[in-house]
Amino acid sequence: MDTSNITNYKPKDFAELLGVSVKNFQRWDRENILKAKLEILDGMDNRTVIVNNDNDLLNNWVKTCNEEKIITYGINNESDYMATDIKEREIISFNVKNIDNISASSTAFIYNKLAAIIVGKILNVSDNDIKKGINEDIKVKHRLEEIKLKG
Repeated sequence: MDTSNITNYKPKDFAELLGVSVKNFQRWDRENILKAKLEILDGMDNRTVIVNNDNDLLNNWVKTCNEEKIITYGINNESDYMATDIKEREIISFNVKNIDNISASSTAFIYNKLAAIIVGKILNVSDNDIKKGINEDIKVKHRLEEIKLKG
């Protein structure tokens, strides 16, 4: 699989730090994974960093870093964007800020959707369009698969 379009990419305006886990990098410890993830910030023009504040290493990094603009999200730790009124039935539903009744199939998808909401807000997408977009699940076979969008 050619991943050059992903690995050569450097974000210009913002970056998301979703989590630090050894699941995908089993030969590294978590601190070195964090260092590798933070390399995405090198060369950014407008350093807005979106951080999963429920991840212990990222939460500690936020408390000690000197970044100008950090936007946090989470379920447990106080964050700029927090999932509230989480209801677990056949499917999970939750609210965040002005967007109600967001659906998710697991806790991991709550975190993914919180990050997507922040990106939508940064890009000036309306709350209605954000909700419509994140409630439409697009399934992909692989994590690094490109998705061709309409329009």
